[in-house]
Amino acid sequence: MTPTANTSWIQVESLDVAYGNAPVLHQVSASFPERQVTAILGPSGCGKSTLLRVINRTLELTPEARVTGGQVHVKGRNILHPSEDIRSLRKQVGIVQQRPLAFPMSIQENVDFGRRHHHGRLQRKERDRITASLLERVGLWDEVKHRLDSSATRLSIGQLQRLCIARTLANDPDVILMDEPCSALDPESTATIETLIQELKATVTILIVTHNIAQARRISDQILFLLDGTVAEAGTNAEVMGAARNPRVRRFLSGEEG
Repeated sequence: MTPTANTSWIQVESLDVAYGNAPVLHQVSASFPERQVTAILGPSGCGKSTLLRVINRTLELTPEARVTGGQVHVKGRNILHPSEDIRSLRKQVGIVQQRPLAFPMSIQENVDFGRRHHHGRLQRKERDRITASLLERVGLWDEVKHRLDSSATRLSIGQLQRLCIARTLANDPDVILMDEPCSALDPESTATIETLIQELKATVTILIVTHNIAQARRISDQILFLLDGTVAEAGTNAEVMGAARNPRVRRFLSGEEG
């Protein structure tokens, strides 16, 4: 995938990943442009989520998973190098999971969790200002401003996903990885998240794994399509959606295969 006028902040070079003795990704190379939305598509089991987990170094939390070759650079740093500061990387490269998880604490404490972990506690006035700003940014402030001290577990699933995005934004990341963030949401909540993604790309580079072809058409600037752990297609939305060269990719995009 070659960026146009935008800087490529993430470069994946000849990446190989295995679970035990089973290869999952093979010689995957891709570039992800700054401040664009890249949709990562492909059938189940093709390695989409694995790729995200390599980029923010959470793959290694799975004992049998390992990178067996290649490099990943984020803003010029080889993040797979043994000397890499993983805590700093995960602050810079946030991740939003498929199922939103509220920590067993208040709404405000959820928003503040990551920022406090990386930067320490703030004075209450400044903390309240940042919380309000983040919740406004994800369109949640008006819905929760009168119950910030109540448990976040009482929120609807759509609200929870926006809360998780606010919690990620609290770390001021350069990149946000999203793994099927709308798969459990109703159409209204999905539309809200898609609008938010379009707003966020003004300041953040976004990689989103999705099975929803229509969603990828709506929100992505770039597309990376994986088949059997390899790159089958890569390019702009128009290039892949309108003129994919790989016949299996064309069948997938047309709904004949999935």
